Formats: sequence, structure tokens, C-alpha cells
Amino acid sequence: FDTYVPLTWPEEETVQQKLAEELPPQEVKEMTEILTSYHLRGREEGREEGREEGKLATLQGTLLKLAVRKLGTISKELENQILKNTNIAQLENAVENIFDFNDEETLRKALRGN
Repeated sequence: FDTYVPLTWPEEETVQQKLAEELPPQEVKEMTEILTSYHLRGREEGREEGREEGKLATLQGTLLKLAVRKLGTISKELENQILKNTNIAQLENAVENIFDFNDEETLRKALRGN
């Protein structure tokens, strides 16, 4: 229901009360269990997305710091390439091998998966 019409908390409580008044208790119980299941699944999916986003941001930030430390200064283009890269495997590989890169081009290739 919430997919079609976003409800405020008071509106959601009102809908729940009306359902409880209009449906038999067993149906209300089943409906509540289904809704609870969807809420829990949605929360877990949200947490997983948050963990992935956090991991991505950490890898990007770490790679930027290590690249500056290894190469001195880095170009704005390389900085943007790192920040736009959302491939966790490529970023992990670049972080793990940062001290093998002697110039920006080898780091760029690693970020492209070459």
C-alpha cells in the first residue's frame, strides 16, 4: 500500500486501526506478519546498500590518499576517475597494488581493469 501512497505515521496508524475494525482478527494477524516481513526485508536491504556505499566511499578515499602519497600530486582527471569508479573489485585491486604504480597512467589502467 505504501508503494502507491506514501503515508505519514499518523495516517499509517489510522489505516491499521481501520483494517483491524473491518477485517477478521486472523486476517489482521496474517496481514501484520506480511507487512512486518516486508519492513524487515526492506530494512536489511537498506543496511546492505549502506554498507556497500560505505565500503565504496572508504576505498575511494583511501585510494586518493595513497595515490597522492605514492605519486606526489595527482591530476584532477585521475581524482575524478577514482571518485566516479564504483567497481569495488577494481578499487580494491588498485589499493592493494598502489605501491607498484610508478605513474598515473598505470593507476588509470588498473582502474579500467587493464
